[in-house]
Amino acid sequence: MKVLFSILLLLGFTTSLFATNEKKQLQLLIRAQNGTTDQTTIYFDLGVSPAYSYPEDEPKQMNHIPGVPDLFSLSSDSVKCSIIGYSPLVQTAVIGLGVQIDSTALYTFSLTGFDNFDSTTLVILEDRQLHIFKELQVDFYTVLLTHNDTTGRFFLHVTKAVQFNTISAGCNNTNGVIEINADSPLVWNAVSVSDSGYVPLTSYTNPSGQFNFDNLPEGLYHVTLNYDNYVTTKNIQLNGAYIIVSISASSRNVAVGQNINFYSTATNTSGYIWSFGDGAIITGIANPTDVYYSAGIDTVSLLCTNSSGCSAIAQIVITVTWSAGLSNQVAKGISIISEGAKTIKVMMNDVAINDAELKIYNILGQSVYSSPVTAGQMQVSLSGQPSGIYLVSVINAGIVTTAEVYINN
Repeated sequence: MKVLFSILLLLGFTTSLFATNEKKQLQLLIRAQNGTTDQTTIYFDLGVSPAYSYPEDEPKQMNHIPGVPDLFSLSSDSVKCSIIGYSPLVQTAVIGLGVQIDSTALYTFSLTGFDNFDSTTLVILEDRQLHIFKELQVDFYTVLLTHNDTTGRFFLHVTKAVQFNTISAGCNNTNGVIEINADSPLVWNAVSVSDSGYVPLTSYTNPSGQFNFDNLPEGLYHVTLNYDNYVTTKNIQLNGAYIIVSISASSRNVAVGQNINFYSTATNTSGYIWSFGDGAIITGIANPTDVYYSAGIDTVSLLCTNSSGCSAIAQIVITVTWSAGLSNQVAKGISIISEGAKTIKVMMNDVAINDAELKIYNILGQSVYSSPVTAGQMQVSLSGQPSGIYLVSVINAGIVTTAEVYINN
């Protein structure tokens, strides 16, 4: 049985047949001055009872060999075990230990296995006779024992892992929080936080239970925890809700009727509201396409928002001109309007017609119609042309009058 048990330990097995991914296991070893050793295995897993239960646990088979110590752990119902299982670490587990020796001598306790535990879980050996607590992950404990030291003196404390939580740095990127919840029976010597470059920011001395690091901006932080000679560091990413936004365009100078693409680069954004300066608004699109139907200088704004109530605005200026350098100016007494079915109407109201000519251009400056003006009113059909913006030019007595007109079906 002793040989079989040793083989199982070497293979990392216990008598639990249904180990889960939650299983955590450690081995505690005792060494006599003559070099002989013995060990006990303690594990934590889902569905395991702290009371002795076969096949979850393995009873201790004492070796009865002169000079060789026996080490065992105790179930909650005081059964001496080589392997003992406990339920998951929702709080610090305190496990009774026992030793059996045949001679007074120095003996050393050490941790030889520590599998699947979080680095913030501590394994502390308590000697209640000498009131000593020794952290075993980086240290060992040597003590003089007599054959009367069997049970009731040594206890193993296995602490619950420290829990970390973060609160967003907010819209101003100034009020982020790292929340730390340590197992309340445990008092760390120190807990400190440093920035991504390991520059120290602030620290606590002898904290326990729940405590916070406040007023932090977004970024990567290193939280370092110290207990005796044991040191561990956790990397904590603190997110922010603040928005950074910038916008650009395929061109800052466009012609009337020309498509223009807008682009945004934004962080922490879920809502987009574009305003193009001419009354047009597009929402919910990060990179829209727009077109202007009149010349001028327009300020384009993008308002970005998110579910945290944060917002930010970015702006650029777009210059819109007519193609072919034509201006948009209507002389007094001349009316140029669009009537249905792609029809343009020109009215010379109380204006003398003097060698007048009518010209119509598309937005690219290409001529689509040309004719002398011979009457006070003219109607021109552009049925062969696509819907859109057109520039109508009337030249009368050497004076050029132009107007932009939008026609559709």
